[in-house]
Amino acid sequence: METIFTEYNVRELKRLLKDFYLLTGIKMCVYDGEGREVCYYPERFTEFCRCLREDGAMNARCRESDRSALARCLCTGQTQIYTCHAGLTECIAPVTVRGAIGGFIVIGQIREQNARPDEGLDDALARLYEALPVISREKIAAAVHILEACAGYEQLRRFVEEGELSLHEKLEKYVGANLTADLEVNALCSVLHVSRRELYRAARESFGCTPAEFVRERRLACAAELLRTTSLPVSVIAERCGIGDYNYFSKLFRLRYDLSPRAYRSTAGETSF
Repeated sequence: METIFTEYNVRELKRLLKDFYLLTGIKMCVYDGEGREVCYYPERFTEFCRCLREDGAMNARCRESDRSALARCLCTGQTQIYTCHAGLTECIAPVTVRGAIGGFIVIGQIREQNARPDEGLDDALARLYEALPVISREKIAAAVHILEACAGYEQLRRFVEEGELSLHEKLEKYVGANLTADLEVNALCSVLHVSRRELYRAARESFGCTPAEFVRERRLACAAELLRTTSLPVSVIAERCGIGDYNYFSKLFRLRYDLSPRAYRSTAGETSF
C-alpha cells in the first residue's frame, strides 16, 4: 500500500499508549509511514530485550525481525502477528488515512505460554527470558483485537493526520522527532517529498542555514538539554541525539558551546536551582 507523510500528536498518542499498557501490561509503539519510531510506552525495554540488544549480532536480528514484519504489513495492508527470533510474540497493525498507510501500531515483547527462543542464548539471557511474565493466548488475542480497533478508530486518526504544514514546519517537526534517523539531505527530500532545491530554500529562508546545519543544531540542542536535565552517560546522549561517534560529538559540542559535554554538564549543575 501507499504511505503518506503524516503529522503526529505525540502527547495524545502517549496517553493512549499508557492507558493500553495499564490495562494489558503490554508495550505499544507507534511508527510513522516510513517505519520510523514516533513514540512508545513504557519508555524502556524489558531487561531481557535490553540485554539482548546490547549484543551486536542479536540486535541486528531484532532489527531484521522488526523490518520484515513491517514490510509484510506494508505490502498486505493487514495486521501481522509473528514470533521474533528471541521467542517473543509481537503484532503490527497499519493505521490508514484516506486509503494510504499513515503509520503502524506495534505491540510486543510478549512471552507466550510454551514459546521458546531460538538457540544461541547464553545462560544469563536464558534466565532473563524465563523471568518474563507469561501472557495467555486469550489475553494476547484480546490485545490484538484492541490493537486493530485502535488502528481503525476515528479518534486515533485525529492523532495521525495528513500534514497541512509549510515545508519549513514539516522539516522542523520531522527532524525534532527523528534525531536518530538518517537526516542527510537526500533522505529528508525523500520523506518530505521535495527536491533538494526546495529543501535548501526552505531552510535558508526560515532558519538562515543549510539543512545539514539545521539538523546539527537541533541534535546539539537536544544533547545540551539532556546534559542539563539527566544523568545519562555522555556516550548515550550522543547516540540518542543521532551522533554515534563520541569523539565527533564532543568536537561538535565544543565548537557550539565552547565547552566539552562534561564541562557543560558541570556548569549547568552549578547554576541550576
